[in-house]
Amino acid sequence: MKNYFLLFLLFIFLGNAQLSNKKEDSIINKLNSLKNPDEKISLTLPLLKENHSESFKAYACDFLANSYIEKGDKKTAVSYMIKAQDFANRSSDLFCKAIIASNTGELYGRMALYSEAEEYLIQAQKYTENLSPPQKRDITYRIYATLGNIYLENNQFDKAIKVHKKFLRLVDTGKIYNKRNKECNNLVAFSCDAIGTAYNGKKMFDSAKFYLNKGVEASMIAPNQRYINYLHHSLAETEKNLGNYSQALNHYKMVLTFFPPVEMKSEVFESMRDLYLKLQDTKNAGIYADSARHYKQLISTQNKKGLDTAVNKIKKDKIAIITEKENKISNLLYLLLIFGILLIISTFWYFFKLKKQKKLYQEYVKQLHTQHPTQTEVIIEGLSTGTQTLINTQLELDILEKLNGFENEEMFRDKDMSLPKLASHLNTNSNYLSRIINQHYNKNFNSYINELRINYITKKIIENPTYRNYKISFLAEDSGFVSHSAFSTKFKEVTGLSPSQFLLLSSSDKRMT
Repeated sequence: MKNYFLLFLLFIFLGNAQLSNKKEDSIINKLNSLKNPDEKISLTLPLLKENHSESFKAYACDFLANSYIEKGDKKTAVSYMIKAQDFANRSSDLFCKAIIASNTGELYGRMALYSEAEEYLIQAQKYTENLSPPQKRDITYRIYATLGNIYLENNQFDKAIKVHKKFLRLVDTGKIYNKRNKECNNLVAFSCDAIGTAYNGKKMFDSAKFYLNKGVEASMIAPNQRYINYLHHSLAETEKNLGNYSQALNHYKMVLTFFPPVEMKSEVFESMRDLYLKLQDTKNAGIYADSARHYKQLISTQNKKGLDTAVNKIKKDKIAIITEKENKISNLLYLLLIFGILLIISTFWYFFKLKKQKKLYQEYVKQLHTQHPTQTEVIIEGLSTGTQTLINTQLELDILEKLNGFENEEMFRDKDMSLPKLASHLNTNSNYLSRIINQHYNKNFNSYINELRINYITKKIIENPTYRNYKISFLAEDSGFVSHSAFSTKFKEVTGLSPSQFLLLSSSDKRMT
């Protein structure tokens, strides 16, 4: 994973140099200069609550993701990388989108999630298609560098060599760089180290040596401790494989000159001990053996402390996971309980409502069956026998008898039926006919006609099973209503049920089938 440390250094240069806002640019530069991840996190978190651009917030989340990776907190790192993606997607800045996609690929690469890393790098490459040449070149450097590193980690040496050579050609043709440029030489050193490592993997040691020496030459122009350490370490391994033990020792000594980390020091001392033994130099072999033992003990002590910390962290994490699971189970049980209660209530409500609907249906059907003689016939009989207190004239009887005929002939089903039209049909005037209907039926003309229509259609539904299969629009039209909505409104007013409820109940009523 050594190349990911080099990538991290490399991308500090390439990271966020092209922000347009000067204030935001200066903040990013300040964050770039910080080395301590905790300090970077404490300074970056408040920035997300301030009024900054979407692209700036994307870069801020990117900083946080890399800082948490340095701290070993991969889960938090991924969450901030996802946030960075969200901010970048809301931004109209294509350069920002490309940078964040590229950084996401690099982050997943550092976590050994290689397929996810490759997916984001390809996405970043698509964003670069509409960028200016300088911006496109910078992003392309990042993509090739990370892709090459992924192939190297997966021991796909040919692919790694191909990508890094293409990367070197891009650096050579990048006119913004020159031989004295620090970043340019860092790029060359990084890529040469990767190619040399790949050739070592293929056991093509002469080719590895060529590219590693080229990397050393580049790194020495603007010395960078980490690059020099890794390059000389790789060269020492190459010379050792070639059997050039003295040259290997010289490269190991160069590594020690540039203050390598403790782990590398221990490894170098062990390798130097082995080489001196091969050269039969027991004195120096003993010296480096003692140094190797000293640093091994030091690493062991550090690792024990680190292990204790890690164990405590794992225990805390396990407790947190168990607590989280218990909370989830409790919440799920509460939800299931609430759902069960709601289901019971809704079931009771449904059956209560159904029972009420059945009662309304039965009462209406009973009333409909007892309407013989009809209401009009009853009124006529009352007038004829003189039992009514209303004005009893022959003219009224004539009109009522004609209305009875109007009902029996089902003329009320005419959609165009109106008070003037009916008055004309009965050879009377509208006002007199309206008074007769109001006095004898206790309703206006429209209610009188619409009730006749509803009674007609309900009788058809009850007596003729075929009508139960018709659409409500057909039933409305057949009974004389102009619209579906007017029919439904009047139907519920008369029967207490909607047409669909009435049809359902009539279908389930075995006595009517």
